[in-house]
Amino acid sequence: MSLSCEHCGYKSNEIKGGGAIPSFGTKITLRVKDSRDLAREVLKSDTAGIVVPELDLELEEGGGMNGVYTTVEGLMKKMHGRLWAANPFGMGESSVVEQQHGDDE
Repeated sequence: MSLSCEHCGYKSNEIKGGGAIPSFGTKITLRVKDSRDLAREVLKSDTAGIVVPELDLELEEGGGMNGVYTTVEGLMKKMHGRLWAANPFGMGESSVVEQQHGDDE
C-alpha cells in the first residue's frame, strides 16, 4: 500500500505480507552493470535478506527493514539510511567534524 500525505509530505510504501512464510525461500541474483539496473523495481518482503558481495554487506533476514516496493537504488538508499542511523560513531564526539556539521564548514 502506498501512502502519500499532501499536507505534511509523509510517504510510505511499506508492504505487509498476507500469507504464511514458505518453508523454502527463493534466491534472486541481480548483477548491476550500469545505472539502468538501479532503476529496476524490486519487492522486498519483511523476511527477505539482502547480500551485496561487492560491498561486503549482508542484511540478515528481515534486518529491521519492513517489506517495501521500490527500485534497487531506493533499496540501497534505505539500507544506507539504516546503517547511518545505527552507527554509534556517526555522531557525537567520536565522529569527524565534517560529519557532525556537514562538509560546508
